[in-house]
Amino acid sequence: MTVTNNDDKRLACAREALTQYMLEKRCRKTPERYALLEAAYTIGEQFTVDTLQKFVEKKLPLSRVTVYNNLELFVKAGLVVKHPTPGLVKYEICYAKKTHHKLLCTVCGSTTEFLDDAISDFLMQKRFKKFHSTNCSVTIFGICSRCQAKINRERKKLNKQNKKTK
Repeated sequence: MTVTNNDDKRLACAREALTQYMLEKRCRKTPERYALLEAAYTIGEQFTVDTLQKFVEKKLPLSRVTVYNNLELFVKAGLVVKHPTPGLVKYEICYAKKTHHKLLCTVCGSTTEFLDDAISDFLMQKRFKKFHSTNCSVTIFGICSRCQAKINRERKKLNKQNKKTK
């Protein structure tokens, strides 16, 4: 995975926001917290507690509880968003990202991020009674082109077999 200049700026801003949050909440500024934040922003996709722990364990051995507790701190600080799903909780970076759009293939599970300014503008202008939105995620479910091509090949093959048996 290549880290772009934009990613470096985003990480630097997230580090600064974490520092500010910890000062306000009187939390300790530990190297472990910054290492976990950097790892989360380096992964670049949704991750679990275990994924993040494995990613940092080469540099810094941390317990699962330490990783979990720090992720919860990042969620409260607005640096990471939590996606609870049945049986598994995934996290994703969200700092300086108000909307997030993904295409999810229901066959192979691959996800592709995309940006649509019209969707972003609509969602950020939307107001809810007694609720303040901080960011949002849009997931469009469907079938990716690779899986669709495979399905079409299988259909053609099945049609040929059916024609031969008639």
